[in-house]
Amino acid sequence: MKTTVIRERRTGREQTERVPAGFWLAVVYHPLIRPWLGWILFGRAWCSRWLGRLARTSWSRRRIARFIRKYDVDVGECAGQVDEFASFNDFFIRRLRPECRPCDWQENVLVCPADCRAVFLPALEESESLRIKGFDFRLPALLAASPDQASRLAGGPAMIARLAPVDCHRYYYPAAGRVLSWQAIPGRYDSVHPLAMRRRDGILAANSRRVSWLDLTGFGAAAMIEVGAFAVADIVQTHEGREFDKLQEKGYFNLGGSTIVLLLQPGAVDWDRDLLDNSAAGIETKLPFGERIGERQT
Repeated sequence: MKTTVIRERRTGREQTERVPAGFWLAVVYHPLIRPWLGWILFGRAWCSRWLGRLARTSWSRRRIARFIRKYDVDVGECAGQVDEFASFNDFFIRRLRPECRPCDWQENVLVCPADCRAVFLPALEESESLRIKGFDFRLPALLAASPDQASRLAGGPAMIARLAPVDCHRYYYPAAGRVLSWQAIPGRYDSVHPLAMRRRDGILAANSRRVSWLDLTGFGAAAMIEVGAFAVADIVQTHEGREFDKLQEKGYFNLGGSTIVLLLQPGAVDWDRDLLDNSAAGIETKLPFGERIGERQT
């Protein structure tokens, strides 16, 4: 079982994260094996879609109790009872009780969009290759946009939020605002775990993803990118329309690990100092959705 170390923000404790199927992840991404087996597993959607269909069968329910025990999932946070889930995927996309994720409603505060392990950058340049815990991308490629379009966010703050399999896989808007446009971009289905991204460059910009251009009230232009990964059968958009409220549900990932990238225009927000310090040290911070992550620059 492969592990990675993260720091839980609320307690300051460093935790060893157990990775489901971590041994096989290390095997598949071995330099001698990845070139031929990696394309079969990750280069096309069929494997992820097949695993997704299995996770939606009634037979998959038997995995829920074992998964909860093995990864110490707090089922008291679930909005429903565990025995009410019709499949493992239903459990995977579970909603949580609102009181378990209090939100910072101050208008000048940006909140975390998902339960995640995150890194933060104060200013991401358009041509810069970001190498924190293995994340590697360039803005035009990630956004599937022209250099002129990508330049709107060049030099702005960036958040990269990794959702582990044990996390709630619903995600939310970090502030109120309006959807300007969006597009679904087909691509690969590589793992987004740091182990995989250390061994293969450019995963975030090569994977299947959904890019939403937003106008966040008080923060200005932003892009929110949901990146699918291995075993993610679908990225589901639940919010319809243009206007949205702070912490309104945006969508969810069906079965699999996944990542959200949040990019803002230069000068939009100052990330909280502890988050920047952790990121500079190469440490992911474990965060719940709704928690404060930064404040609008004045």
